Amino acid sequence: MAGYFRIAWQNISEYSHTWQLAISDLLPGRYLVKAVHAPWGCENWIDAQAVSEQAIDVYKEKWPETYNLSNVKLTLDFYLQALLAHWYRPQLVQLPLPTPSRLTANEIIRFVYWLKIVGSLNNEQVIRNGHGLHNIFITNPIATTKAYLLSQDQSHSDFYHRVFPSPEVITLELEEDDRLFLQDIAYHFTDRNQLGAARVIKSQIKRRALKGVLATWYKNLQNKFPPLYDIIFLCEKYKIFSDLSSVKEDEYEKIKLKFQKGESL
Repeated sequence: MAGYFRIAWQNISEYSHTWQLAISDLLPGRYLVKAVHAPWGCENWIDAQAVSEQAIDVYKEKWPETYNLSNVKLTLDFYLQALLAHWYRPQLVQLPLPTPSRLTANEIIRFVYWLKIVGSLNNEQVIRNGHGLHNIFITNPIATTKAYLLSQDQSHSDFYHRVFPSPEVITLELEEDDRLFLQDIAYHFTDRNQLGAARVIKSQIKRRALKGVLATWYKNLQNKFPPLYDIIFLCEKYKIFSDLSSVKEDEYEKIKLKFQKGESL
């Protein structure tokens, strides 16, 4: 029937059901339709066993104009839908998406909870492979820190810890030497000769002046630079480059933009 999509399931017991919904009731995006074994009135349909499921991309031709716009009113729900659209069809929806800022800790917690539901429906493959997953956290580092602390006693805290920066990073408080060290490793992150860059950094800053995870980074610097996600999160949280020369700030912004777009460095 025009203007509707219909899905019919039929199992080996010859029970069948046809579900019909007006397309005009749907927004552009991917919908996962699942037939589940669940008692009537069961609220935990997400974890119920699926006997059949099918992903349907609705209004695919409208995804670019819907989710690539930078002048839309940003809400948390819209941002999640745009991020999912990028993960499902990256050729249609490009990174970086406009990221909502000035979020509260509760909004960050709600966003991560929605991600957990998406992961449950997609066996988490879409989240593990999705570029741009961390952009909302580096844009809202203070709220993310508070959300992490609030999530410690929650039943789904393990999932929170997998998308947030590492606990050693998110709870770190910086001293002046820590800030200088972060400036150097962020600025030199794209150096082709990272071994040489590591030697320069270590000659300027002594390990005993650093604390926590930064001391570990310092120790291993000549073997491997620390994760860029953790570096950018700390730089944004403590505004490491806000008072520096435009040259260093521009270089850092280029690195951050490539990270947000999921490009290789």
